[in-house]
Amino acid sequence: MQRPGWAVVIVAALLSALVTGVATTMVLSVDGPIAVPGSDAVDETADERVAAMKERVARLERDNADLRARRERPRVVAPPRGQPDGEGQSTPEQNAEWWSRNADQQQTGVPRTSGGFFISQAEFVAPQAKLLELLSGNSELRADLAEALEQGGDVAAAKLLEIVRDPEMSLAVRGCAVETVAAVAPAATFTVVDAVLRSPDAEAGVRAKALWSATAAAISGHGVPDSVRALAFDDSADAAERDTARSVMVHGAPDDMLPYVDQWAASTDPSDRQRAHSLTRGVRHKSYLPLLTRMVNDERYRGAANDLIGTIAQLKDRSWSPVQMTGEPDTPIGGDLGTAWASKSPQMGRVWIELTYAQAVTPSQIRIRETLAPGAVARIAVRDGTEWRTLWEGEAGAEAAPRWFAPRIESVDFTTHTVRLELDTDRADGWNEIDAVELIGVGGLRQWAQSARASTSYADSK
Repeated sequence: MQRPGWAVVIVAALLSALVTGVATTMVLSVDGPIAVPGSDAVDETADERVAAMKERVARLERDNADLRARRERPRVVAPPRGQPDGEGQSTPEQNAEWWSRNADQQQTGVPRTSGGFFISQAEFVAPQAKLLELLSGNSELRADLAEALEQGGDVAAAKLLEIVRDPEMSLAVRGCAVETVAAVAPAATFTVVDAVLRSPDAEAGVRAKALWSATAAAISGHGVPDSVRALAFDDSADAAERDTARSVMVHGAPDDMLPYVDQWAASTDPSDRQRAHSLTRGVRHKSYLPLLTRMVNDERYRGAANDLIGTIAQLKDRSWSPVQMTGEPDTPIGGDLGTAWASKSPQMGRVWIELTYAQAVTPSQIRIRETLAPGAVARIAVRDGTEWRTLWEGEAGAEAAPRWFAPRIESVDFTTHTVRLELDTDRADGWNEIDAVELIGVGGLRQWAQSARASTSYADSK
């Protein structure tokens, strides 16, 4: 579906504001921009601003719904032959659910502190409209705030902080003011968050809004307020607040938090492991990949495999791209999962994959981890100078996924660090997906691919 040009401009402006931290305030009416600072447009009333913001929220929500609808299309419409539904197998319903969750993450980009789900761009506009609406009984303050929001930056932040600190204001108004700071003046979020979290009189609802704003600031690259850092390691603090502060740390100061998350993930205490799992949902930093890979391959996290797989796939590259075959296996269950490579279409004849390893060895074995519809591998070759030498060719046979395919290969007297797989996709019932390929040398050196490329990829179809 082709969207109108103005929708693209709005979303681009909002994304730019989130990424760069530049406060961008654009109030729109049905017909276009109104009351843009520095223009000759006639200033509209606060009521009109509220209506314009609500319309903007509705448009953004429609855009998000449209994107989700276009992506919610499971590729596996039935379990592949020889793979009955059961433990470790993805059903079409499970796959559709994953697609829905994954689409939400890719199109909006700001994780909720509860993990796994993402804050939509509309939620950054909505607090402004809501706050002006809550102040409908105070026309003077409402008009002053509307003007400050229009100017944005320090002016907006100062006015919002004034509201947050006013004990005469209702809890709803002060909480909404805290949320609004993250939308219109992200650079000032620290000041507001610190003021709230360090105040002994701040209500739980306002503190929750402050932590929400701190999360948005962390995702936008502004780091972590000092008050949140202190709260994350305060054993006397409310447990829910402390966990949320730790989540902010994971996003805003990931390397500082990684040793703690690593320790909890390896703990024998189930509550520690649950904490590690919760904190790693939706993490956006590649420094967490080794930890996530260990977790997903740990039997104790088998129930969380789909969550971990979704996070790993996004950290590595686009789902089902050749890059998903690099490194050690990270798809411990069978199914249509983004941490494995898949071809663009299920049956498209002969295709190839090439994988490169760090050290050249004389190959003694090549092990292929197939995680969906095994049986398409038709040839295994390695590079010898400028030529490809066939080490195995034949029928791989179909079995239940996941499986290791490691046929006896021809002995050679040269070293190589490049492996080529050729697949006949017509042999597999559905997409044949490959998670990892291990190269084992004559001396016993075992390696996972450092880089990979392929003649086709499902990632290229999205």
